[in-house]
Amino acid sequence: AEAVLTRLQLFFHGEDPELFADRLQFAFESLRRAQSRARLNFVIDNMPIDDIQCLDVDQVQRILALAKYPSALKEGSLEPAVNDLVTEANLDFARTMNKIVFIHQPLVNQSRRSESGDPLAGGDSWNPPMTDGASSGGTAKGSSEGWQIFDEVDVDELEEPDENPFARQAPWFALCPVKDVHLAGGVVHNAPEEYSFTTTFSNFLFASLYIKEAVVRTLCSVADECLWLLGQSVYTSRFQKAMKLEQFRQIEKTAITHMAHKIKDAWVQNLQKIVLNNFENVGKGWFSVAESNPDTYRQGKMKKLLAVIRFMMQDTMRYFALDSVAQYCEGLEMHCPTEVSVNSLLDVQSTFASPTEAELSSPRLLHLAALDVAEA
Repeated sequence: AEAVLTRLQLFFHGEDPELFADRLQFAFESLRRAQSRARLNFVIDNMPIDDIQCLDVDQVQRILALAKYPSALKEGSLEPAVNDLVTEANLDFARTMNKIVFIHQPLVNQSRRSESGDPLAGGDSWNPPMTDGASSGGTAKGSSEGWQIFDEVDVDELEEPDENPFARQAPWFALCPVKDVHLAGGVVHNAPEEYSFTTTFSNFLFASLYIKEAVVRTLCSVADECLWLLGQSVYTSRFQKAMKLEQFRQIEKTAITHMAHKIKDAWVQNLQKIVLNNFENVGKGWFSVAESNPDTYRQGKMKKLLAVIRFMMQDTMRYFALDSVAQYCEGLEMHCPTEVSVNSLLDVQSTFASPTEAELSSPRLLHLAALDVAEA
């Protein structure tokens, strides 16, 4: 007679019978656990949730506040999607509460009966809660008839080992430890010591200035002031009419004095106000502006921050002077001809470069002065 065999029942000659039996047992146990979980999920999904307490208003508001933290997510068009998400969260919460009651409450009742000496309590079997209308004396009947699908089911098998986050041991670190990597000659070598993110991050915070929002605001404001100064000029390079040499010297001297006053009184004072306004409420610590102890000040980060600001000011003043001189030279060269042809005492021809729009708006300073002398 022929018999139909499945692949689990197929045994080859030369195969270890014990290993074959272990694999077969593992397969049937896995099937039983999967069927138990499927039955449990089916029952829990169909349990009523009308009397189950859902998330309260405060919990929902906290969840929405965290979910809508970016300003782009606070639009009114997202309200339907937000309501659907809140409804889904309430359903998951109610299902979780049903699962807790369904699984753990019978175990608590069984433990109480065992401590009180109830003869109905015996063994390690699991009796889920009975349906409505079951009497206290019909426990065995309800368990045998209404809940036969859960007979001989171990509670520990109803959940995966890592499904319950509260049953797992809390790790010391939130990251996986990896080996430290060094590059030597293009070859990657793993150091014997493990890489500690906590130690590295602590060292970074100790050496870095960017650990407070006030530092970032201060450096950004200082950069804006430096950019403003780079847009200025020490000298006057645009003229509206021809002038004598003494008048030209007086205009340049006035421009230099005015810019020096703006740098010394306005620019430097603005930088001081930026630092004081951003760190006046910081208090004691790395960035204390009221520190009077020289040793503590040298070890603190306020000294390093002021050094960074000083370097930014020096760099700005250097390029400010170079750009001012370059603009001054360009302003003078704009009024100078590229070629001068002297045909006679009163016949002089000057050839200028192709003027730009900015050059056309200003007169030829030296050329007009020469015409004034010739006409005189």
